[in-house]
Formats: sequence, structure tokens, C-alpha cells
Amino acid sequence: VGPQLRRLLLVPALLLCVSTAISLDQTRLLQAARTLGPAAVEGLTAWQGMFSSVSQSPERVRIETVNRFINQRIRFVDDSQNWGQGDYWATPLETLNKGAGDCEDFAIAKYFSLLALGVAPSKLRLTYVRATIIRDGTPAYAAHMVLAYYPQTGREP
Repeated sequence: VGPQLRRLLLVPALLLCVSTAISLDQTRLLQAARTLGPAAVEGLTAWQGMFSSVSQSPERVRIETVNRFINQRIRFVDDSQNWGQGDYWATPLETLNKGAGDCEDFAIAKYFSLLALGVAPSKLRLTYVRATIIRDGTPAYAAHMVLAYYPQTGREP
């Protein structure tokens, strides 16, 4: 299976049922992970274990756990190095398989994780920011994406 077809097969496995939360079809996810290989299966198993460990926890605990899980499991790698192209938005399963991703991949993985754990979509926003990076004492600007959480309408993220 070619990479484009494989990616098309992964997206439906992640976007199965949206209401106030998302339900992930575990059988289809496992099938998709197997097409990617052992690293994807291991990543999916760990992801599912994380879900199970906090599914009944208060929302703040779920958010902190997802943030820690993704940040510890995924290392930052630029798309050109990771995917051989300038910009690629990976599915969470692809990111878990590689164990690497850029800022969009982190944000997307956190977004779908929190939806699967019952956090309302209205509380989450994929947010583009302009980050200031100091290089050799000189500020430089870079595009950056983060997942913002709004605990209540009208409040700061």
C-alpha cells in the first residue's frame, strides 16, 4: 500500500463519530496501526492505555495527562526531515508510529486525544501563533501551532 493510500485509510479510522466527544473504533485503529508496523501498534497500545488510565478523571487531569503523554512520547522533528516534504499534517497514529512530529502533529495528537476523552470540542482550538526565537542574539519569527484549551466561554485559554 502506497503512502498516500495508507494515509487515506488512516483518516477515517480517527474521525468516526463526532458529537460532544469522539469515539475511536479500536478495531479499525488496530488494523490501521498494523499497516504501519510494530511501532504504530506499540504506540496505539500505549495511547489506549493512557485513555483507560484517565477516562474517569477530572477534566484537568485528563488534559495534563494527554499533554505529558504526547510531550514525552513524541520528539520534535521538522517535516522536511520526518516526511521529506515542507509541510505534512500527520494523523495521531502516524505521529505515534514515527515517535516524531512537528508542532502541528503535537497539537493534532493532543486534540484527538482530548476529544476521545470527552473534552468538548468547543473548549479546544488549534491555534496558530508567531513565535519569537532568539538566534545569535537576534530575534527571528517562526510559525507555530499549539492546542489551546478554553475552560469556559469568554475566558482566557
